[in-house]
Amino acid sequence: KGEITGIITKERNDAHRLIEDLMIAANEAVARHFDGHEWPCVYRIHEPPDEDKLERFLSLARAVVKDSGLTPKKVDVKSARGLSILVADLKQHRLKGALDYLLLRAMMQAKYAPDNLGHFGLGSTAYLHFTSPIRRYPDLIVHRLLKEHIASKRKLTNGRIEELAEYTDAISASSSELERRATGIERKVSALYGA
Repeated sequence: KGEITGIITKERNDAHRLIEDLMIAANEAVARHFDGHEWPCVYRIHEPPDEDKLERFLSLARAVVKDSGLTPKKVDVKSARGLSILVADLKQHRLKGALDYLLLRAMMQAKYAPDNLGHFGLGSTAYLHFTSPIRRYPDLIVHRLLKEHIASKRKLTNGRIEELAEYTDAISASSSELERRATGIERKVSALYGA
């Protein structure tokens, strides 16, 4: 009848985590390949958090830790791994929701880009989307670029490199914009049916 009967959390087991790890490894390997050959490509980047917003989050997190009597682990709060350890330490605290919100606000939004700027959230120096060409357009483009790269025996004319650079720039911009739009619609639908 078009009515929601329930909202449940999807279970993630060891098999899911293994497949996810393998997909990340494949995405990183292809990104390093393109980066090493200085070929135009569509990277998935996630820049480091906004410094001021991150400091506001850390200020509150330190106060919560001190107030809770917890002994914080020594972590590098400028790394994604360090931030996740800090947040995990506070998972039972009553202010966890506020802390999560502040951290999320500090984070930059992941996007597609023609330049490899790394992926902060994954702690990766080179990352792109390659493993889902039937569901994401940037993955399909990376497959096409890789096919051309292999077929060309790694030799490109300057004209073709410029052409591919313009192409990957346009694809990156449009894919990022479409992703933002789709995410907005997804949130609206979730709010509509999840309320």
